[in-house]
Amino acid sequence: MLQAVRHGVVRARTLLAFHVSCSSSNRSAAAIPPVPVVHHPLYRAPHLAPNHRFPMQVFGTIYKQLLQQGIISSSQVYHPQSIPTDTELALVHSPSYLAAFSSGRLDEQRVQR
Repeated sequence: MLQAVRHGVVRARTLLAFHVSCSSSNRSAAAIPPVPVVHHPLYRAPHLAPNHRFPMQVFGTIYKQLLQQGIISSSQVYHPQSIPTDTELALVHSPSYLAAFSSGRLDEQRVQR
């Protein structure tokens, strides 16, 4: 899991550096709005096999590392009041996908997306 955390932190640094470099050359770094971050401790995948190649708990650890290393600040983090409802998820996902996801029956191709 430590390798996944390091990869996530490096990736976040790269994305934030890209965000800064894409800003207009007339703007100072201080004028660039921070990249918004959305985090909720309940964000996780359904129960994955114990030997699954990606440990989902890594997202919480990456979030903590980003804060501790000063890569993001708590002021740029949005904490939703709750996780999305089934009705909200249905606005962006098909019923068959939601049923398969919720029951842990996504085929390997859909998991890879």
